[in-house]
Amino acid sequence: MNPRHAAALALGFLAMAAPIAHAQTQSQTQTQPDEQGSDETNPPEPSAMPSNLDRLVAADSPLKSGQTIVFFGDSITQAGGYIRILRDRLDADRPDLDVTLVNRGHSGYRVPMIRPLLQEEVLDMDPALVVIYIGINDVWHKANGGGTTPEDFEAGLRDMITRSHDAGVKVVLCSPSIIGEFPRGSNPLDADLEAYSAISRRVAAETGAVFCDLRTPFFEYLAEHKTDRSDRGVLTTDGVHMRPTGDALLIETMAGAIRAAMGAAMGG
Repeated sequence: MNPRHAAALALGFLAMAAPIAHAQTQSQTQTQPDEQGSDETNPPEPSAMPSNLDRLVAADSPLKSGQTIVFFGDSITQAGGYIRILRDRLDADRPDLDVTLVNRGHSGYRVPMIRPLLQEEVLDMDPALVVIYIGINDVWHKANGGGTTPEDFEAGLRDMITRSHDAGVKVVLCSPSIIGEFPRGSNPLDADLEAYSAISRRVAAETGAVFCDLRTPFFEYLAEHKTDRSDRGVLTTDGVHMRPTGDALLIETMAGAIRAAMGAAMGG
């Protein structure tokens, strides 16, 4: 396990406290991803190495007062756990840094559903950065005859990134995370998730967005900490929606990409 991930998980728990343990819940079925759990877990011991989150809120952070970051995605973003961890760390470590974090998550949404909302919900906020974390429902909803074709998934991502860059907004594009906590490659939808993650990676490279791979750190953590044969319970409540540990791992991983994006020239 990457020591940065272990550090962030411990620090994330210290920052989360009770509000994260009672993150807002959604109330539909598993085929419409929108439940958020509130279980507590025991995080690994912290490492002495500064984590990505430590670096993002450090004195030499690329974040500047007056900036806005928009988090754009589905129910995992809507629940807000990982965003609150970042908010708490900024408030605790950098009260001098006036950065606005905006949650634009929508339960059950896919790329074709958030694409039309980009102008109103993201670009009109005049953000310095948008973090696009989408793709779970594009794959998961295929089981019920929905989902998103690879072509529409790619076209939607490419359009949102291009329009954001044209508006002077930097972009972090995250891969889908997980649907199931079995070892990598053995969850029923892993093949599709890998394919859609590869699309995200390629689109990010071709458009100059910063790509944030969520699948690798999630499976690395599960390989070290998963002790049963269930498809949930360590990082997620149901194989998809985050427990506090999952939220902490999300923001630790995203923090490295945010730092890279904010320190990079536009399109680079």
